[in-house]
Amino acid sequence: MAESGLRKRGGYRNRDIVDSQTGSKETNPPTFSGPSKWLNLLILAQCITVFICAIGYYRSPIDAVDIKDVELVEFHGKFSLNDKLTKGKRILGLNGPECIVEDNEKRLYTGLSDGRIVRILPRNGVIGEGRIETIATGVIHGVSMATTEIAHGRPLGMRIQDDTLYVIDAIYGFYKVDLQTKQLTVLVSPNATNPPLGFPDDLVISKDGTLVYFTDATIQFPYTRLIYEGFEGKCSGRLFRYNMETTKVDLVVEGLCFANGVQLTPDERTIIVAESTRFRLRWVDTKTWKTKKVLALPAMPDNIRMTRHETYLVATANVPTWTVKIMSMFPILRRIVTGLVSPRGLFGFFNQVHNIAIEISKDGEIINCWHDVSGNLTFSLTHIEELSDGRYALGSFIAQFMCLLDKP
Repeated sequence: MAESGLRKRGGYRNRDIVDSQTGSKETNPPTFSGPSKWLNLLILAQCITVFICAIGYYRSPIDAVDIKDVELVEFHGKFSLNDKLTKGKRILGLNGPECIVEDNEKRLYTGLSDGRIVRILPRNGVIGEGRIETIATGVIHGVSMATTEIAHGRPLGMRIQDDTLYVIDAIYGFYKVDLQTKQLTVLVSPNATNPPLGFPDDLVISKDGTLVYFTDATIQFPYTRLIYEGFEGKCSGRLFRYNMETTKVDLVVEGLCFANGVQLTPDERTIIVAESTRFRLRWVDTKTWKTKKVLALPAMPDNIRMTRHETYLVATANVPTWTVKIMSMFPILRRIVTGLVSPRGLFGFFNQVHNIAIEISKDGEIINCWHDVSGNLTFSLTHIEELSDGRYALGSFIAQFMCLLDKP
């Protein structure tokens, strides 16, 4: 009975062999029909996948959390695609010109990834096309550093007042450079705050020159591993106010999501802060330090600068791909990925080719939106500066060139 039942269910089968001379039968031992080779391969692949995911999870440097406050903006209406950010020229020989400023003599200044600050002279009256000269080497001896993983500074946000260039440096903090003598003076070192500055990013100066507001993007991760801040999902960015007369530093806003570019309004009653990892701008009252307005954008905002018409220009990059959108919903997935992929490799999940410059009114309304969808001119846009000749200087944290955009 048991054998018959097994035979009917296909559990095993007898195979009879007949001897051609004697006619006798020989019955082979029963053989079982196991899973197919494809099923075996599938099980093996699943086991390997689980093993790799476990490695990524336990090696991960982040403690990923839920991200629920991101408003994704589509490219329609005022954000519709165009090619208005593609007409211009590249100025080669500049590695990572993150921010650009112009002085009264039509000379441009920018900080590079090797720590230097350079000055670009005009040529035959044309801005940005002349000789490039170094005004700061990028190495400051005897001061504290936000991280010792690199041996030089990284100049980011810049502003000019009179003959002084004010610089926020991701490694050395806040300093100034006398443009006549090239003397450099540190004003706020990374250890001047508690906790220390993790990634000093951008600054803006009041009209009377007494107050400086500057951002600290994150206290979680150093310069070389900034990308982890976005994948972790926590918000440790801060906004500080520095008094030039008393040299006092005050923390005025904390809990910002990668506090990046910063700009005062004309009446200085409000300050606008870019929160890069949440794809938005935040308007903050400079008396109460409460949020007055939030504006969602289609890409990560970086530096914010005021035009001569008192509108705001915002450089944005890193358009979220579908992969980023999916990972933002699952903390465990972000933790696994960061344990398997290098910080440099994580940038590959973002679209760094599509860059957008956005002009915003004093009331926070979108006026213009200029796109470079295919990276014809720009790459990983971080800054847009209106020049005295009507063109715009475009910066980048990682590109090996600066762009001069024709007036759209």
